[in-house]
Amino acid sequence: LKDLAQKTKRGQIGRVKAGRIPGGKSYGYDVAQRGEDRGQRVINAREAAIVRRIYEEYASGKGSMAIVKALNVEKGPGPSGGAWNISAIVGSPKRRNGVLNNELYKGTIAYNRQRFVKDPSTGKRVSRVNPESEWLRQEVPELRIVDDALWHRVQALRETRSTPHFYHKRRPQRLLSGLIYCGCCGAKYNIAMRDYMRCSAKANSGLCADSRTIRMCTVERRVLTAVQRHLLAPERVAAAEKAICEEIAKSHGDHDATRIKLEREHADVDRKLSRLLRMVEDGHADPAAAGPRVNELSSEKRRLAAELAIRPEEAPAIVVIKDVGARYRELVADLQLHLNDDAYDSAE
Repeated sequence: LKDLAQKTKRGQIGRVKAGRIPGGKSYGYDVAQRGEDRGQRVINAREAAIVRRIYEEYASGKGSMAIVKALNVEKGPGPSGGAWNISAIVGSPKRRNGVLNNELYKGTIAYNRQRFVKDPSTGKRVSRVNPESEWLRQEVPELRIVDDALWHRVQALRETRSTPHFYHKRRPQRLLSGLIYCGCCGAKYNIAMRDYMRCSAKANSGLCADSRTIRMCTVERRVLTAVQRHLLAPERVAAAEKAICEEIAKSHGDHDATRIKLEREHADVDRKLSRLLRMVEDGHADPAAAGPRVNELSSEKRRLAAELAIRPEEAPAIVVIKDVGARYRELVADLQLHLNDDAYDSAE
């Protein structure tokens, strides 16, 4: 697989040096169907006009949100085929994505900007930005949409507007992160400033009419109050009491089953060891060849004996919790307290 990846990358580098694009199609371009010479692009006149308009309006001082709203009023599809949003315009200067960062618009292919690695915990592919020294750039003047003067003017303005705010920084997830949606348009609610949330569609594309904000702690309090009320319903308390009693009984039965299994394995190993030793004594087995197996069985026998020694022959007495329902109600009542405790694993 590594060899195949190296060959694929070598082939892509060759296509870039030939002025071809080995990746996906950027907004403003169409794929040119020219036989085996793949990777060619041609300018899409309608989309290119929108790209030039975005650059000119941004350079004139118009805000990116105002540009997005104007484009959505005209109901023209964005790069993803849906509505325009802030990220489609400004993107990430570090990753060179977004309309205002795409070097292809000034006639330059930027290749090897990022690599993909597999997250060991989820198995999903995640992107990582490569150092700019590893990027490969190739001039393709025939694909230029924006002239150099306009490009540099926009990039200089981007620098003055790129001071990060505190709410742009990645913060730890909250209990309900990613689970709250706008009741008007169905878009997710995101943090707007400090602890306040608002509709992401309103913030990013201006398509939602709901401009209200709400504190995250207020939402959490409402949800947890509803959860507590639900969990304290009489039928839920009864179900909890039943489940606790069943779990205690199951642990009692598991103790007996585990000890029986250990005793059976110990007896089986003891029989094998005795049989092997008798074969050596009777001359039916070579002591040198049988030695390692004897040591292995002896070690396994000692391990099983040690486990049996720490496990009492009689199961521990069944613990009876007085007033299980009251204890359950106490845990539910403390739910909010635990979630506000920094020493407590809130996510769990």
